[in-house]
Amino acid sequence: MKRIAFFSIPLFGHVNYGLKIAKQLQDDGYEVLYYSGYSYQNCIELKGVRFQAYSDEIEELFETENSTYNNSYMSNIEPEKLDHVDEWYNFCSHLYKINELFFEYDIHVMKKPDLVIYDSAALWGKRIGQFFGVLSIASCTPYFYPEKYARYDYAEFARLILQKDYSNNKAGRVVYMLEKAVNGSIIEPLSPTADYRFIYSVKSFQAGVEYIDENTYFVGPLIDKDDYSSIDESLFSIDTANIYIAFGSIYNNGTVFRRIYEECKDLPFNFILNIGNSVELECFDDLPPNWHVVQRINQISVLQKVQLFISHGGVNSVRESMYWGVPILVIPAEGDTLCTAKDIDTARLGVQLSIEDIELIKEKIELILNSQEIQENCNKISSEMKRAGGIYKTVEIIKNILETSYEKSTIN
Repeated sequence: MKRIAFFSIPLFGHVNYGLKIAKQLQDDGYEVLYYSGYSYQNCIELKGVRFQAYSDEIEELFETENSTYNNSYMSNIEPEKLDHVDEWYNFCSHLYKINELFFEYDIHVMKKPDLVIYDSAALWGKRIGQFFGVLSIASCTPYFYPEKYARYDYAEFARLILQKDYSNNKAGRVVYMLEKAVNGSIIEPLSPTADYRFIYSVKSFQAGVEYIDENTYFVGPLIDKDDYSSIDESLFSIDTANIYIAFGSIYNNGTVFRRIYEECKDLPFNFILNIGNSVELECFDDLPPNWHVVQRINQISVLQKVQLFISHGGVNSVRESMYWGVPILVIPAEGDTLCTAKDIDTARLGVQLSIEDIELIKEKIELILNSQEIQENCNKISSEMKRAGGIYKTVEIIKNILETSYEKSTIN
């Protein structure tokens, strides 16, 4: 039985897709081991996949009070107050520190796998594959930003990822200084250099696609039957547009939701506001009947029933919305959400709006709902997403890679 080792970081969007793949491979008879933080042990084991904890030294990094992996810390950050250079430095330095710790504490008790699959942020996955002399596959759950594309235009990379309006020369110097400080590439988490890569989108919705090699597979979102569940039909209107508002598992603080409500409370549309677990329901007990507040709801099922999605632009949320052909009003927070916001705007699949310009949100909502062009573009990319293959194509490719590598090793 071939052994496959998965590596992830403890954030839902990074665990979810890898776990889908791991579950399918395990059901098909492969031995699977899934590394993540203890905060996701229950989630992984409920899927029937074998959980493997990192060393205590790595777990301490995950649990640091101001860590990127601490949802309660991140959800209380006001996006407009972020220093994006510091945030990206902290994120990358954490990843490279984990890389060092894994090879100090974890690698020596690990059995040799036949294949390594890693979330692109878990950049130690590539080095583990090299250590054991096996192939590695990067699961690109975050935004994929081709390294050649980034180094061709440092100014654009700085504007989108670091949110700084630098000249190309200055941006290049800043990237150089950050990479010297973290002792590694700060682009690697967005452009992993594995032997193979999966991107959960389609080529027509990928910036810098001309810089991507043939070992990268566009497989569309990994949506399967387990992603659906019944939802309360009374949340939706049959008489007016339904608008869904959600800001993922990180940037879901009450301040942003309240600002959106104050600007939109007079609109005649039906709103479903998903506040997550970081905000108390009592904070929204004064809303009119066309506003419905939930702390948890099945997003895939909701997106089949709405006409507009207001989001921070999280990569998985954007992919799911595009899968169902739902236009997006993106209010980006930082990092890859700025990239997805730009892509949505450029492809005319919706509109982006900065939090500083929130007073324009009513105008943007009306623009999107009344745009035939935007809806036609969304319908087109929805068809492309559904044809891309999803989970079954992904698993098929992995099996072919495993078989090919086994045949080569047997010949050698």
